[in-house]
Amino acid sequence: MTPQQIVTAHVLSVIDEKRICVRLDKQFVETISSIVSKAYDHTVVKDTIVVNISNCHIDLSIDWAELSDLIGMHLNINMVPRNYQYWRTKSAISNGINNITNTKFRGVTFNARRITNILI
Repeated sequence: MTPQQIVTAHVLSVIDEKRICVRLDKQFVETISSIVSKAYDHTVVKDTIVVNISNCHIDLSIDWAELSDLIGMHLNINMVPRNYQYWRTKSAISNGINNITNTKFRGVTFNARRITNILI
């Protein structure tokens, strides 16, 4: 199992009810970029990532009703990176010939376990 990461980040947007987009603080960019680079087998620098919050405990000291209320907040995120890979078959007909293409997709997803806000 991949070790959990604790990072601080600002919420940029809400993608849907299960995912948010965050910008990492500078001291965590190198750590997260190395995790993503290993998944893609080449160097990738990421300061903005998508975090899955579907099974996450959100413990904030402010009142909030919707995820959109979190936009702009500085959060402490305890998350676990998870590598994934899958194959997709695509078929295209060209000049009466059925061309089948298999494509391998792989990457890393970040699953949040706990989110707290940073108190000033």
